[in-house]
Formats: sequence, structure tokens, C-alpha cells
Amino acid sequence: MKKTLLILFCIIAITIYAQDKDYSFFTQKNQHSFSLEPLAVSYDYTYRFSEQFGVGARLKTGIGFRFPISTYIDFDIIDLVTLQIQYRFLFPEKFHLDIGPEVSIGTMDGFNDIIGLNYGFSAAGFYHHKRFQFGLRIHGVIYYDYYNEYNNDGIHKQSIEETVFEILITPIVIGFTF
Repeated sequence: MKKTLLILFCIIAITIYAQDKDYSFFTQKNQHSFSLEPLAVSYDYTYRFSEQFGVGARLKTGIGFRFPISTYIDFDIIDLVTLQIQYRFLFPEKFHLDIGPEVSIGTMDGFNDIIGLNYGFSAAGFYHHKRFQFGLRIHGVIYYDYYNEYNNDGIHKQSIEETVFEILITPIVIGFTF
């Protein structure tokens, strides 16, 4: 019962806080946000240089699922930590884009494969409603795939390393700006 009341209190407090009429994310010089992605959380900071442009960084941690556009439902692509340098483009009052290079520690084959570095480029689009933001991220990722080849007798023939480029999507990103 106490947990239910605590959750209800938090929801009410956030709702009241989000109704602040004087707040505009787009007029803030220092823009901060927390975002929830599937089983991961990220923090963004951007310094706004002009009315429509800012530069910042994003740090994401957790078990961040990203899905290939080709198959869409595939829970094997997991990021544990992601760092991105982002360029923010602000559009009139309700929408912004974050674009920039990213590096992540994770795996492209569930936890069956080794965990390594993935490099890429990410673009995210967000719609704002009061202090909340809703959006999605699209990632272009280069990763290295290692596997072994065996002959018919089960004897190791060779180890192969491939460089693979994959387009991935994080379909739901929900955030809170401050």
C-alpha cells in the first residue's frame, strides 16, 4: 500500500510540476533531460548557442534494446553504456532533432557473443508537450562480428572477423526536460 501511495504521489507531483506555464524548454540556454528507453535510462545535456542550434552530450546506461529495421523484433542487440556527442536542432516550440556520432559498449548477439565497442551515428526526433518529450532514435551502427568455421569432422578451420553495418531503431523514447 505504501508503494502504491508513493507512486501515486510521484505521478501527481510530476503532473503539477509539468503544468508550469512559464517554462519553455526551447528558451533554456542549458537544456537537460532524462529519457526512458526500453530497460535503459539516458541523460542529455545541451548548450543552446542560438535560437535553433545547440551542442551537447548524451549518456545512456542500462540494457538498451535497439531493433534492426530489417527484422524489427530482435532482442539480441543490447547496449550497456552509450556515449553520444549531439547536435540539437530546435524547431518552433514543439519539436527538436538530436544528431551525432555515438559509441556504445554492448553486444549485437544477445549475451551469447562477446561484448565489444560499437560505433555509429544516431538521429533522434522528439515532440514536446509541456515538460515531457516523446520520440524515437535511429542508429547506423558498425560492429565487428567474430565466428569460427569448422569442417565436417568438427575440426576448427578458421576464425572469421566481419565488419557489419546495421540500421537500428529505438521505437519509444519518453523523457522529462528541465
